[in-house]
Amino acid sequence: MTASLSVKAHRLHFALLRLAALFFLFAVCILPAHAATYDAVNADVPFKFKIGDRTFRPGHYQFVLVGNGKIAVRDARSRVIASLATREVESTDPVQTSKLVFKTKKKDRLLSQIWIDSQHRVIDVLGEELAMRPVPSSLPSPLIRPELDLLLERNSVPRFKN
Repeated sequence: MTASLSVKAHRLHFALLRLAALFFLFAVCILPAHAATYDAVNADVPFKFKIGDRTFRPGHYQFVLVGNGKIAVRDARSRVIASLATREVESTDPVQTSKLVFKTKKKDRLLSQIWIDSQHRVIDVLGEELAMRPVPSSLPSPLIRPELDLLLERNSVPRFKN
């Protein structure tokens, strides 16, 4: 009698596991996914411009607010090409249209502000976050640490001949 009871309990246990797995699959497949939405400013810039020390070519750019004090810059192919450090500016007048504001220094046009009409915000561009820049290719780092190199040096001593 106890053997048949343990078999029934075992079957009930697996039936509950199957039911839980089906419920999980239902929840994953049927319930809508909540995608994060970000505010963005699209701009066609007809001239070369600078952000910090980096120069950008004329073209279509999208400036996406990704967080507090951060803006991602995407090119026409929707690739993230830069990350900007920013700060919010107190504005007394409401922002009417989204736009980019450039300052001219000598022959260079520097991106200084981004105006966002959907949030009535003015954002100062402080510069590019250098962590987003691709690493320039350089010589590979040595496999052996410099302090261990002394242990591996061979002294030039006379050798014995047989």
